[in-house]
Amino acid sequence: MENLPAAGSSLLDLLPDEMTFDGQLLRLGVGEFNDRYNYAALVVARRAFLQVVSEVAPEVVGDLGRTVYPRYLDDVRTRDERRGGGADDLHHGEQDPWFPEAVRWVGRWFRADPFREEDHPREYRRGWPWLLMAAAETCRQWAAWGVDPEEDELGDLSLYDDRWFDLMLVSDRAKREMRAARKPASIRVAAQAWNPWAETRAAAEERIVREITVTVRARMDEIESGLDRKGFNRAPVKPAARDHLEWAVRYQIRGESFPCIARSVYRSRQTVAGAVHDVLETLGIPPRPASPRGRPRAARRQDMASE
Repeated sequence: MENLPAAGSSLLDLLPDEMTFDGQLLRLGVGEFNDRYNYAALVVARRAFLQVVSEVAPEVVGDLGRTVYPRYLDDVRTRDERRGGGADDLHHGEQDPWFPEAVRWVGRWFRADPFREEDHPREYRRGWPWLLMAAAETCRQWAAWGVDPEEDELGDLSLYDDRWFDLMLVSDRAKREMRAARKPASIRVAAQAWNPWAETRAAAEERIVREITVTVRARMDEIESGLDRKGFNRAPVKPAARDHLEWAVRYQIRGESFPCIARSVYRSRQTVAGAVHDVLETLGIPPRPASPRGRPRAARRQDMASE
């Protein structure tokens, strides 16, 4: 299987509807290798993070349904009346009435300014950060399904995948290299034919499978060596990924302190802090500043959302 789908299709099509963790391990990629920019790693990490956010902090999803989604629906209805469009036809842009509310939602929960360059991973300089796109895509899907936030279960936050939009400032040469690297590598196999008068079927099957296996493994070794020489990245595997993502949600979104999280999971403060910072750096979300003393930060933000 190639690492990325053909142009025009979504990398998310190669991922399951719900991210699963192999114990605590999470492979940040779809195949054995990622592209030079590790975009597949970002997509997997983002999908897993949004899933954990939805599970650990469902108030984030609920707030999106209360504050952003109604304005999004108003915009869908307006466009539908004007030109017969709908949720799938809605243009995502700063001119849309729901846009300022979505920006506030991102800042309120994720403590990330959508338009600060330093809030993005250095290799991805985007006008629309991925959290804002996730808000838009979640609302788009809700609108397409006719979801009523007052009566229906909202489910998980959705991830928007448009790698060429994400990489729009990457050079044309780099894009050509990525397209060439995504082409499946051919593996041709051959084995000596079965002579049913000189060899039993069981013996022939064993021999043919053995010969083909040797050929396939040698060809795969050759393909891997070629990709290694060209500088492509093997998909990294993150240990304890589920725990680390949950700690990041508890710290960044729910406002819990590192000592509080560490005590609850029987880890050292340094272990928790290091894991959280690693997760946030991978996602391109700046760590929040320490909360002032007083009411828990999550409680104060709940009040803000309900005003």
